[in-house]
Amino acid sequence: MTATEEPQITQVNIVTSSSSLNIRLYFQIAVLLIGIGTAAKVLILYAMVVSKKHNKHLPIFNQYALDIFSYFFMVITNAVTLFNVSLAGSLRYWLCTVIITDIFVLVGNVGGVINLAIIAIESYLE
Repeated sequence: MTATEEPQITQVNIVTSSSSLNIRLYFQIAVLLIGIGTAAKVLILYAMVVSKKHNKHLPIFNQYALDIFSYFFMVITNAVTLFNVSLAGSLRYWLCTVIITDIFVLVGNVGGVINLAIIAIESYLE
C-alpha cells in the first residue's frame, strides 16, 4: 500500500434467515391457539361455580383461575409481538414494562406452581 492509496472499506450485511422468522411466526401462532383453547377451562370454572362446588375444591378452582390468568396474558403478549404493535406514544412505557416483559404470565405461572405444591401437600396430609 503506498501513501496515496486509500484503504478500502467493505460493507457487511447481516441478514436474518427466513427460516428463523418462520419458526418464530409458527411458535407465536401456536401460543395464540393454545391461549384461545382455554375456553374449556373457563367452562369448567363456570360449571364449578354454577354447581356450587368451587368452595369444596378451592385449590383446584384456584389452579384453573391462575391458568386462565396466565394464558390470557400470554395471548396478549404474543399478539402484541406477532402483530408488531407500535410502541410509540403514551402507552410505550406501560406496554414495554407490563406486556412485553411477560410479568403477568410469570406471576400466573409462579402462582400456579405454588398452588400445585399446596395441592400436593394437602393430598399427602389427608
